[in-house]
Amino acid sequence: MKKYFNWTNLRLVLMLMLLVFLYSFTSKRNENRKLQKATVEFQDGEQLFITHETVNKLLIENKKDASSIRKVTLDLNNLENTINQHDMVEKAEVFVSVDGHLKAVVKQKTPVARIFEGNGSYYIDYKGTKMPLSTIHTARVPLVSGG
Repeated sequence: MKKYFNWTNLRLVLMLMLLVFLYSFTSKRNENRKLQKATVEFQDGEQLFITHETVNKLLIENKKDASSIRKVTLDLNNLENTINQHDMVEKAEVFVSVDGHLKAVVKQKTPVARIFEGNGSYYIDYKGTKMPLSTIHTARVPLVSGG
């Protein structure tokens, strides 16, 4: 008669059950966690055309503060697309750290010329797309007038 009871197999099954329990426990706890704060960082270190407050308002989706947002309900892809649609932003990356900090790394567009036309003026960035004028900063770029 063969012996089917093996202590090694029993320990392996118990460790697997413990692992599943701990994973489900931490997963459930992480779902209920709320964000601690929202942080905005500019890639080049300068906030010339868009301010921290503007990006922060886009991040927290018109709520009072970041601590009222649960991590599960947060759609990072949607937030990133919202920031990327801003006329002064070239690229944005949004992520949540392990400790619950919502962080956005923003790269602003770089104007290369300011175009004057009969009905107004605007900037053109190095990709050739239009940028509206900023109320915060005026770029020192060549002026081009159209006729």
